[in-house]
Amino acid sequence: MTTTHTGETSSIGVYPKVLATLNYYLEPERGGSDKYILGSGNDLELNKYDSAEVYVSNIRGNEADFRLDEHGFELLQDVETIKSSDPTYLREEYYAIVARALAAKVGASEVVVTSNIRRLRKDSHRRKRIPISYASLVHVDQSWSGARVKYAHKCPQFSKRFDNSRWAVINWWQPIDHAATRWPLAVCDGSSIADEDWREIIATSPKRRPKLPGDDAGDVGTPIEPPCAALPPSSEADVRSNPDHGMWNVVKPRSQDEHKWYFFQDVQPHEALLIKIFDSQTQGVSRRTPHSAFQSPIDYGPERTSIEFRCLAFWDEKPLVICTPGQSLLSQRR
Repeated sequence: MTTTHTGETSSIGVYPKVLATLNYYLEPERGGSDKYILGSGNDLELNKYDSAEVYVSNIRGNEADFRLDEHGFELLQDVETIKSSDPTYLREEYYAIVARALAAKVGASEVVVTSNIRRLRKDSHRRKRIPISYASLVHVDQSWSGARVKYAHKCPQFSKRFDNSRWAVINWWQPIDHAATRWPLAVCDGSSIADEDWREIIATSPKRRPKLPGDDAGDVGTPIEPPCAALPPSSEADVRSNPDHGMWNVVKPRSQDEHKWYFFQDVQPHEALLIKIFDSQTQGVSRRTPHSAFQSPIDYGPERTSIEFRCLAFWDEKPLVICTPGQSLLSQRR
């Protein structure tokens, strides 16, 4: 059941809310698991979950209230639209557009787009694109250790930068073809989640058929990922599998408004939602952002089609900020 509700009060005004169902972590003693099977959209079929009704604030029109380093997410407006979902176009042209825009936004020395997930695919006979299921379990793609494991494996040429400078994993999510008027992304201010409610679990990929000639490594559901975009493509041997790695799940809240969830209604093709997945800086910034697709009571229009770009950002002039003895890694913005 989903209903509309008004509203959360901020320092600027009141945000209208919707009441929606989100799917949280199910503890192993209740039938859940400490492993999360990555299904590229069919998460609910592969994993057990604990549903909860929560309020999600619609912050359309209040974009300036939310910033990436403070809240863990931010909506960019007036970005270049994606002209095609063709993987060659994305890799050879649009990756550079994302990298330049994101580096300018966050003040990074360099941004590298490592891969993309396309929320669209062809039917079983590869005749036409069809929408796919959306990732509708509350999660953060990588944990503190999981980010290092995944990207040291995927992009080993950056190992020294991982050790010596600030770096972050940021997702760039953007609609393609038309506005995202249904199944929006909900994003949560991680500082509203109690320390004891985070669960670090292992993300693992199911065994699937080998990649076949003609398969697109950017297609959702493909069992292997291409090498880091910064590496020149050469042969199939360069393709690196997605290693098992830590990720964050969250147990369900004690009340409908305990976790501060937000969404931007009707994200346009010229807009991009930034989501902070990991930040090596341990003080003063938001470091992880739970997110999930959800069915909204104000959904309308065609099925959502969107592309998510996974990005590494580096600040080479900024050394790693290490916590002092006795200081929690979850301090300040978590």
